[in-house]
Amino acid sequence: QDCAQPANLQCDIDALLTFKSRLIEGESILSSWVGDDPCADWQYIRCKNVDAINQRIFRLDLDFYNTEFVNQMLGKVGPEFSKMRYVERLEINNQKLSGVLHKEFSVLDQLEYFRIYQTQLTGTLPPEYSVLSKITEFTCSFNSLSGNLPVEWSTWENLEYLKIGANQFSSSIPEEFSTLQNLLTFDLGINQFTGELPKTLSTLSNCEHFRVSETEVTGTL
Repeated sequence: QDCAQPANLQCDIDALLTFKSRLIEGESILSSWVGDDPCADWQYIRCKNVDAINQRIFRLDLDFYNTEFVNQMLGKVGPEFSKMRYVERLEINNQKLSGVLHKEFSVLDQLEYFRIYQTQLTGTLPPEYSVLSKITEFTCSFNSLSGNLPVEWSTWENLEYLKIGANQFSSSIPEEFSTLQNLLTFDLGINQFTGELPKTLSTLSNCEHFRVSETEVTGTL
């Protein structure tokens, strides 16, 4: 099954139903996810035409902040979202979801907006995501992620928001991130980063919010 082919909406359906099947609690929130026409009937997703005759899901929005559904989902995030090859926005927040940031997500070459925060993810940040050339926001704050900030991500020339605060990241901050001239928010706070703050980051002239508070980083820009 080639999920990159526009006609394969079934790939998107399979991905979402697999995610739903992993839920131990909170499955009822996704009660509309039944049948074979998600573009007409399913909540929390949006579709668009990808050619003259085919629709695919381009947005998954499971952001339940300040709603009755906060922390109602208990389960696991698996690699199934990698089947959603036309997704541009992927958001899952404020839930009791474990798992990792799967390297398989690196095939999502239309992805612009990635937010999975205030969940229970562990593991590291995959360097393989460097190929996501359209990414404008990457947020994974308030999880239990660890390891380093991949220097490979410094190729994300369209990136505007990088928010990875409140995790367990360590090592130094790569000076190569000074190349991200479109960066508006760079949040590394509440982590275990160490070393000297790279002076090259002072060239981020468009950056409005830069945070390294509550880390072990020293120095000034």
